[in-house]
Amino acid sequence: MRYVLEGASSRLAVGVAVLLGALLARSGPLLGAPGVESALVMGVVLPPFVAAAAAARVVRVRRRGLNRSVGRLMREASGTALLTVVAATASLGIVPSNAPWCDPFEGLGYVAMGPGVGAVLAAWAGVATGLVLRRRALAVGLAALVPVASAVASVAGIWATPAVFAYDVFAGWFPGPLLDRALDWPAPYLPFRLLCVVGTAGILCLVAAFAPRSCIWTGHSSRRPMLAVAGLVLTGAALLGEWHGARLGHRSHRAGIVERLGATAHGRRCTVHAPRELRGDDIARLVEDCDFRVEQMESRLGVAGTGRIVAFVFRDADEKRAAMGAGPTHVAKPWRREVYLQLAPWPHPLLAHEVAHVVAARVARGPFGVSGTLGGWIPAPGLIEGLAVALAWDEHDGLSPHQWAAALLALGRVPPVERLFGVGFLAQPPRDAYTLSGSFVRWLLDRRGPAAVRALYREADPWRALGESWSALERDWQAFLARIELPPGALDRARDRFAQRALFSTRCPRTIARLEELLAEDLAVDDVDRASQRCERLLTIEPQHGAARVQRVALLARRGRVDLAQTELARLEREGLPAASLAHALAAIGDAHARRGRLEQAAGRYRRILELPVGAEPLRLAELRLASLRVAPDVRAELLDVLQRPGDATPARLLDLAARWRAADGTGIGDYLEARQLEVAGSMRRAADGYSRALERGLPGRELMREAERRRATCLTAAGALDEASRIWSRIAEEAPEEGTATARDFLERIGWLRTHRATGVLSSPDA
Repeated sequence: MRYVLEGASSRLAVGVAVLLGALLARSGPLLGAPGVESALVMGVVLPPFVAAAAAARVVRVRRRGLNRSVGRLMREASGTALLTVVAATASLGIVPSNAPWCDPFEGLGYVAMGPGVGAVLAAWAGVATGLVLRRRALAVGLAALVPVASAVASVAGIWATPAVFAYDVFAGWFPGPLLDRALDWPAPYLPFRLLCVVGTAGILCLVAAFAPRSCIWTGHSSRRPMLAVAGLVLTGAALLGEWHGARLGHRSHRAGIVERLGATAHGRRCTVHAPRELRGDDIARLVEDCDFRVEQMESRLGVAGTGRIVAFVFRDADEKRAAMGAGPTHVAKPWRREVYLQLAPWPHPLLAHEVAHVVAARVARGPFGVSGTLGGWIPAPGLIEGLAVALAWDEHDGLSPHQWAAALLALGRVPPVERLFGVGFLAQPPRDAYTLSGSFVRWLLDRRGPAAVRALYREADPWRALGESWSALERDWQAFLARIELPPGALDRARDRFAQRALFSTRCPRTIARLEELLAEDLAVDDVDRASQRCERLLTIEPQHGAARVQRVALLARRGRVDLAQTELARLEREGLPAASLAHALAAIGDAHARRGRLEQAAGRYRRILELPVGAEPLRLAELRLASLRVAPDVRAELLDVLQRPGDATPARLLDLAARWRAADGTGIGDYLEARQLEVAGSMRRAADGYSRALERGLPGRELMREAERRRATCLTAAGALDEASRIWSRIAEEAPEEGTATARDFLERIGWLRTHRATGVLSSPDA
């Protein structure tokens, strides 16, 4: 211990570690316990101090002429490094905090692999620096800069490649987007750490081998060639591993992603890299969709000349996470003119949003092509995301962002605009922040025009851009929201939709997100017992977790304990259960009754859902469930299985269900179910015909009829039957409320674009 704390630099490193741990403990739930984020902060802050302490020790030994071997210096410096990390972690645990250690072993594992290994490697780098340089100030300064330079290089790697993650020699692992709450232990982490140890040891061996004899004692002179050979071998192995970093998973390269996906298609404005197994028609529609979105976003923002955009469309979120670091979160890199998404039904629901980020780079400054202060070097996330929402204006659950923002205003959930468009954006729940910022920018776009929005995006300051303050704009915007008439039940739906809290204020957010994912997987395979265990674990961590409380009711019903489920549901209702959650629980209880042949009880639960102020999907599923009570028990049981276990719902099984329903019932439900599968398979013309037959035969419910009409119009648009599709979308736009026509208007705009480009021969109609 005397050698470990030898020198003021070593004691300073330990003191900084204690202070850092205390600050992390008091900073909130996300950083207040061992985990990915706290490990990353330690990995960034501690290594420079550790490296400086190691370099100072070596210079001091050299000046005093002490007889210490390189191995002993490494051991002493490593001891200081480990003590530093232990001190930070102990301080994190001792200082009072509101952050429980939800997964202590996993959290400590991140600390060990991140700052633990990183601090030791920084100590070795400091030893190497001290062997090369004799002047203390120069050796200490350069040693401290090595981890800093490594972190800067890692950030540059995110800028220069598709990756949104980083593996750094000293800092450890940066996982990527904050919106990907659920994180699993990354498989490449351990191999990467082994390469780091091998490479740093190799460099140290080379330095020791070629250092002058007067520099430091290295033992018998015959050991120098051995050290040189070992250094060359170890360094070469590390460089070879870095060269194959994309294959090992700790680096990301565009060429590797293109090869993994396998199919490339070029349009007028876009190049799309997609899975090779997709049909040519599906890829053509993707390219056409991207071309349309580029020109649409340019028109709305009033810019041109975006250049060619490259869209990477992955098979699923897991493949995207492995390839470039983002899982469910869709990502754009405006400075690279690239967007990264996973497959979704046509037209892609988030392509316009990501393309809007790239188009907006035309008016941005700085190296990232986004709105920000200091010439764009400090991004302004509120304006970045708000502009994308405003340009890619879309409805969610039947309401526009303006309506959702008006509901949040009525609920008292709107923060000051200056905070929303500053660093406070990240402190808001994601749905709140995206919706409110999008509503504000769209209001400004409609009120002042594209030029004003471009100026605000470029300057990130309303005074310089518009000559108005945030507070003045906020007053006018909130007055606009207060005049919006909300449909019945909108406030209740808003409470349910915006129930999720901000990442930085949620207890154990990563653990909760992972449990939610595992719960969804258990439900998909009908593992009721394990799903019940997940619910109980969630409620242990977060007793007011709304989804888990409702899911517990549903699981009680699925296990046959219907009376207990009904009692639990009644208790939740007395506590103010939101309507959407109530609908989910009622559906589960109704399903349990239906499976036991209690059709009247099941019908009562389903009909009650139809009376709730919920979105279209719960109503549509309730109508479908009600219709199933009139068919044979085996067909009804098959439908309930499909609804409860979507993971087992293969296309062949669903088509068989559609055929059996068609034979058992004279309505158009069988045709509707078949058309849904044909649409998923990309047979748009046949799917449109199926929806037509379903509408002709009739569907037992208003929401089913409306959905079939919209799906029919979508498929006709995709199949190139533009005149017929235009008539349907025009009728939908006329019949819908003023704030409920965004989807119809978007399709009418698309149809106009398709007519223009196909008439000029730029596009050819996709094969039906």
